[in-house]
Amino acid sequence: MSDDLDPAVRAWLGDAAVPAAMARAAAPGAPCVVVLGAGFSGTLAAAQLIRQATRPIHVVVVDRAAAFAAGVAYSTADPRHLLNVPAARMSAWPDRADSFAAWATARDPEASPDDFRPRRDYAAYLRDELIATANAAAPGVSLALRHADVRAVEPRPGGGFVVEPAHAAPGAAAIAADAVVIATGHRAPRDPLAERWRGPRTRFIADPWPSLEPFAIAGDEPVV
Repeated sequence: MSDDLDPAVRAWLGDAAVPAAMARAAAPGAPCVVVLGAGFSGTLAAAQLIRQATRPIHVVVVDRAAAFAAGVAYSTADPRHLLNVPAARMSAWPDRADSFAAWATARDPEASPDDFRPRRDYAAYLRDELIATANAAAPGVSLALRHADVRAVEPRPGGGFVVEPAHAAPGAAAIAADAVVIATGHRAPRDPLAERWRGPRTRFIADPWPSLEPFAIAGDEPVV
């Protein structure tokens, strides 16, 4: 319910009003589907569950980075980081091919379907689509976003699962789920030097995504 929103979720909503599906509690007896990961795949899995629901359902999206509707692929704030597919082919919906291109044109009249838009634009688009879908949800359909790190998913006696948080935190209580969608994205990259180099690693960045280390590289330094 809206009164229980995690601060990270409120920050993600920004100026948008709390969507209808997020403002209501789970309907009595509604099955609960937990989506682990809120990148593109997790966001669209949740959106499609909400959009296509013909009976009450409660969808919970859990993300440890609170990068809702962004994930690693679209969380960059740098406008130079572009999509590698033109806008006309980046719709989130298989039945609405012009969805992203129309969204971009509505915000930039000079936008073209052939543009390679900034990745941050796509995160904003996914956010708007999830909010719009949650607002249009049928009665009895509810959505919750949770900022938490999940430690384990365990079978529940009698059926279903228990999604267990890694540590106690606001919104990180264990969740009883009837189904779980695993959308956690790529694993950490393999270490190519593991068996080849035993020396110092002061200039080696094992995983560039979750760290600030790349920002320590000067613009004129060589990289491999």
